[in-house]
Amino acid sequence: MRIPSTSEVKRWIAEGREDKVYKQRYWTDVIRPIVMKKCNNECQLCKRNGKHTKATIIHHIKELKMFPELAYALWNLIAVCWECHEEEHERFKYKSKEKKEDLNDERW
Repeated sequence: MRIPSTSEVKRWIAEGREDKVYKQRYWTDVIRPIVMKKCNNECQLCKRNGKHTKATIIHHIKELKMFPELAYALWNLIAVCWECHEEEHERFKYKSKEKKEDLNDERW
């Protein structure tokens, strides 16, 4: 099985095709299973807060776009749940804030 080179990863990023990293057999058949096993299929960010949530996504600690040479570095990858992944990338700040407001003592 061939490991994609850093130059390939950089090209994919330049083309706006980071998704190609995750569609490679090396990612799906080697990297993803190793990281999931290492993390016991648990979200590592939830675990830090005392919760136990099933992980569904592999997250680059150092962002792929900024550090393409670390695309397949196991030490740079952790398993996380979808919600934590979205929060890490600040994709649903508004929704998170909205949820917190709905759960205050005055709104039951």
